[in-house]
Amino acid sequence: MTGGRHETHRQPAGPQAEAGPSRARPGPGLAAAMRQNGIARVVFLSSIGAEKRHGAGFVDGLARIEQRLDAAREQTGTALLHLRCGYFMTNLLTDLDGLRAGRLATTRPLDDPMPWVDPRDIATVATLRLLAGDWGATQPAPIR
Repeated sequence: MTGGRHETHRQPAGPQAEAGPSRARPGPGLAAAMRQNGIARVVFLSSIGAEKRHGAGFVDGLARIEQRLDAAREQTGTALLHLRCGYFMTNLLTDLDGLRAGRLATTRPLDDPMPWVDPRDIATVATLRLLAGDWGATQPAPIR
């Protein structure tokens, strides 16, 4: 990241994504990179629920990363945007056979409302915010 003007980080999904503490593992390195490299703007792909800071399961790790980035921002003045997204619509592609059979598998009860989002919309928001020169401080941005 040395000499970079912008940074976008997305926390990887996968088997380790379920554990809250492992979700927070990249936080210290990302915060250190902000401090050491003079990055002007950072977009962090987080999740809805991170604003609760605890009690949201695996999202708690994202909340801890947000807190570390917020602290680094206080020291550096880096413009920081937390994109708090809903459930990715593309997750449906992991079970096309189930969908064809009329089954919808999600991580939450079917009657529990949850915003769904297209990753292309996230990319559009991140790109437009990085290209816009009119933002600073820390900004959470829900994408629903």
